[in-house]
Amino acid sequence: MAYTETKTTGYGTRVKKNSDMKRLIFHCLMATAVLSLTGCGSKQKNDVPNVSPKTSTVTDKLSQEYIVQRIDTIYQLKNDSLCCSKSYLTLDSMARSISERDGTIYLDADHWIVGQDIDPEWRYELVSVNNITDHTANVTLNVHNFTDEEVILDLVFERNDWYVDNFYFYYERSDYDEDGNPIPGTEGIKELNEVKTIQKYIDDSKANESKYKD
Repeated sequence: MAYTETKTTGYGTRVKKNSDMKRLIFHCLMATAVLSLTGCGSKQKNDVPNVSPKTSTVTDKLSQEYIVQRIDTIYQLKNDSLCCSKSYLTLDSMARSISERDGTIYLDADHWIVGQDIDPEWRYELVSVNNITDHTANVTLNVHNFTDEEVILDLVFERNDWYVDNFYFYYERSDYDEDGNPIPGTEGIKELNEVKTIQKYIDDSKANESKYKD
């Protein structure tokens, strides 16, 4: 599997594998999750092949080589409880409780496969491993699920291994006003920061509860 190491700084940095690689667009499925707080259910869980993760032969867990192997294991498992950080799981659990209580949606696509349905030819390619420290790193992936999509993961080192702390997706849309109408001139590539999206869902729910109490 080909990958490159970069020395860029900051999260959300987008790394191109080749000079002619086009900017990848995320499905509007994820964009609608930012705007919609009504509906039923929560994140979609999809049937994916039950593949046993590979056993790592690299002992230096802070090395680029080990992170490459760890990402391979993560994308074989595609399991939040086994692959996500403690802080992400705590936040996700709070949002899921609200979703089940209120019958609202906080994310309507599976972040592992990047969609609701899975392509029989689903696959991923690790493009780059970035900004490795003794407790954080991030990686850029190309995930193919009917189309190619760019995904960036924040990783955190805890429990003696690397876990996903956040997901970033990219899609094309406009900004919207309070009435849900697109604002002219705001079209373009937008970043969906999953942790911020979940936190906003929780904050909005708390604000609504407070409003009704008052």
